[in-house]
Amino acid sequence: MTWKSFYKTGEKLDYHSFEWRNHIDDMVFGPDSRESEQLKELLTRYPVQTALDVACGNGDTAIFLAAMGKNVTAMDQDISRIKRVHLKSILAGVQLETACGDMRDLSSVYRHKCNLIMCLQNSLSRLIDEADIWGTLAQMYLALEPGGLLVIQMFDYDRLFQEKRPSFSEICGYNSELGVKTFFEYERNKSNAKFIFEVSSQYSAGRKADRIVFPVRPIFQKELDMWLAELGFRKLDNCEEVKGSYISGETWQTVTAAFRPGVTDNH
Repeated sequence: MTWKSFYKTGEKLDYHSFEWRNHIDDMVFGPDSRESEQLKELLTRYPVQTALDVACGNGDTAIFLAAMGKNVTAMDQDISRIKRVHLKSILAGVQLETACGDMRDLSSVYRHKCNLIMCLQNSLSRLIDEADIWGTLAQMYLALEPGGLLVIQMFDYDRLFQEKRPSFSEICGYNSELGVKTFFEYERNKSNAKFIFEVSSQYSAGRKADRIVFPVRPIFQKELDMWLAELGFRKLDNCEEVKGSYISGETWQTVTAAFRPGVTDNH
């Protein structure tokens, strides 16, 4: 789960800054280099002009798209993140819109339609209630133009449960100072699942690592495929690199691409 940004903004977070706490999802679940290339490939194949990042995090992905000349809206429920993304976009010399709100309230926060919706950084799994997941996906469908793409990036829960590996440890390359040990815990019935991050600094060897815990609802690929199909999405099946979904074996990540069919559907 090595982090690598889409767009180099020059931002550096160290262990003594509170900012890394707001970017733990970016640090652990941020798209890696392979996933970055996959998104670039998708953008060359499909006529994306307007995009919505529903959980923009540090904003690197949204800034990357804006730098490509796309009309981008970066959305997040944390107003401090939104303010930071706005500042970073100015420093990067790009223009993008920002919106503060929960993805579960997408239809009231974002009143437009777009060609691309990105739901990255395992954010869909942060919705614990299945009804919330279903409702959010339904709102994403309605917010897409006919032929529009939905790209979902999640942790590879299928692989984790198949290998019966309830915990693991990875060092995150967010920058040269921070290191992250990641643990995943769940009960036998797969409920009450949670990620535990222990963040430490190579320059503070004697200091106890900071511990961050957040619950998740594991989403398996068959579940996601079924929900998307029932809502009317079609899986992307004609891209050489992305055939519906792909799994990056090195990063424990999955990416699923689907589209809303309609009068402009030529897929």
